[in-house]
Amino acid sequence: MFGVYCCIAIVVLLNMLIAMMSNSFQLIANQADAEWKFARSKLWMSYFEEGGTTPPPFNTLPSPKSMYYLIRWCYQYICSCSTKQKRTRWKSLRKYVRKMNERDARYQAVIRSLVKRYITKLQWRQQHQGVTEDDINEIKTDINSFRFELIEILKHSGISGPQTSERKSSEYHVSSSEFY
Repeated sequence: MFGVYCCIAIVVLLNMLIAMMSNSFQLIANQADAEWKFARSKLWMSYFEEGGTTPPPFNTLPSPKSMYYLIRWCYQYICSCSTKQKRTRWKSLRKYVRKMNERDARYQAVIRSLVKRYITKLQWRQQHQGVTEDDINEIKTDINSFRFELIEILKHSGISGPQTSERKSSEYHVSSSEFY
């Protein structure tokens, strides 16, 4: 008995896993265009790094800019020994770190605004979608099921509910003397 239970549980869990994966795939497939645009934007942002003058296949070779920085660093390292120059080096290093932090902050702000714009646009679309035929059919079935539940509750409590048989017209006729 326990073995049958385990087999049924495994089959049910596998079916649930397949359904969840299918649902996830469907959601991603529906958003494929937006996902691709985000990935493309991220790739483009990686090309615009500070100091990166060539695209990735060619950045392994030294560029003229990197050669200039190397020669300048060697000259400063060999020729500069005064405290004033050391202070300017530390100031330039602080300035470089500050620039990197500002660049990272700008990058984060751009990505945050892109994500916020995407999410607000998606929410706006969801809120401003019109009522579809499926929504109306769902509401109709909910109302019908609620109606039948109420009729069953009324029958079980002893209250007479709506009758399906035709009533005589004399039952509905009310004379004006009954109101006075």
